[in-house]
Amino acid sequence: MRDLVNRGRSGKDPKIRQILTMPRLLTATHHDKHLFYRRCPRNYVTIAQAANRYCNMMWGAGVVDVVRGVVPELETGEVF
Repeated sequence: MRDLVNRGRSGKDPKIRQILTMPRLLTATHHDKHLFYRRCPRNYVTIAQAANRYCNMMWGAGVVDVVRGVVPELETGEVF
């Protein structure tokens, strides 16, 4: 997940950025039949929702803010 978010954040892969920030995927529910397999468990989420959960856990901000660079980069702990 970290690699996906970093690829979207770097801007080198605009398709990844578009998918991770797409409102339709961020707000999807199981009533959207075309987004989920039939009879899949209710805890399945889209890739954008999974990335949003990851960003909230790591950065304390949503995936849209993280990918667009509104939130600063995480500290690595390296001393330069």
